[in-house]
Amino acid sequence: MAQRWSLKAVKQRIRALDWEMQELHERMEALVQEFKGTWTPPWPAHPALCPGRSEAPTLIKWRPKGSMGQGQSTVHFTNEGLQEKLDVAEIPISTRLAWIEFDRRIQVVNTEARLAHYERRRLRDYVSQLQRLNALEKWVKSAQ
Repeated sequence: MAQRWSLKAVKQRIRALDWEMQELHERMEALVQEFKGTWTPPWPAHPALCPGRSEAPTLIKWRPKGSMGQGQSTVHFTNEGLQEKLDVAEIPISTRLAWIEFDRRIQVVNTEARLAHYERRRLRDYVSQLQRLNALEKWVKSAQ
């Protein structure tokens, strides 16, 4: 158990998470491109990559056409305003069902990105604390 939490092992896990997050970003880009290649515009909404602010991961969210009163907004597919836009645009039921399935795939990759990002942040905090403890230990031993 202790080896799993060694500084070396944790740094290796962080590197693995960095790689995993890069792969997730590529999967997200591929999903957005798949949507654009499968359904021709104009769309009342489309999935878009939304870079996270500061410490948040990039996620896929739906970007409605027009502002919906919020400027360049992004929403979840289940958003009532977005569903009203789909009604007004008379999107066929078969397309809406396909988009629901498509959004399920988006939810999987978004959740994987959130989990990887959260784990990486916590492990970086852990490394920082270990390094401080190591420095403190060195200082205490040198004071003897």
